[in-house]
Amino acid sequence: MDLTIALISYNTRDLLLACLQSIRETTRDLIYELVVVDNASADGSVEAVRSRFPHAVVLSNTHNTGYAKACNQALAI
Repeated sequence: MDLTIALISYNTRDLLLACLQSIRETTRDLIYELVVVDNASADGSVEAVRSRFPHAVVLSNTHNTGYAKACNQALAI
């Protein structure tokens, strides 16, 4: 693994999907993993990421844990 890209999300479905698509289209010659930590979004973010980017690791929190804790969750993976 060359790179881990961790994204923290809270009700940013469209921006998150655009970011993941950009990573998919522009990352070459690099082995990477995507980790998305969602802080209990109500906009369908988790389902959208899981269906469009099945290779991404998605952690879905049941409540908004805040940015720092979500970063630590991603780091633990």
